Amino acid sequence: MESEVQDLEDKAWLVISQWNKDEAHRCAIAALQAREKFQGEEHPDLAWPLSLLISLTEIDYSLVSVKAAANLAERRLVIRRSSLTDAPNELLLSLKELASLYYYEDEAFNPKRIAELKKEIKHFSRQINYTNRSQS
Repeated sequence: MESEVQDLEDKAWLVISQWNKDEAHRCAIAALQAREKFQGEEHPDLAWPLSLLISLTEIDYSLVSVKAAANLAERRLVIRRSSLTDAPNELLLSLKELASLYYYEDEAFNPKRIAELKKEIKHFSRQINYTNRSQS
């Protein structure tokens, strides 16, 4: 099962780079569904097929696809919060990426959520800076 899912994820990544939206979407959805079935809906391995689906907005850039990507990124953030407890820098990157997904054509379509994320980004940035200073 794992190798088949990995093959689907690899193929999705390849066809995304070739700008083949339909095939990439099919592969990423199939990989996500397989991982959900065999690993559960909150397993850390789901972050990658979710990331693949999010990256499809680069091919199909529309308000609808950006909103869908933001919803997927919210789900991925939940997964990453539990799996990245020892990696605050990675979680900070996830928060920043999610915040950026709430913009379309330089306009915020969910300003309230962006404000919440910016507050959390600021908190994590301070936490990381404090940790870095105390380790020096």
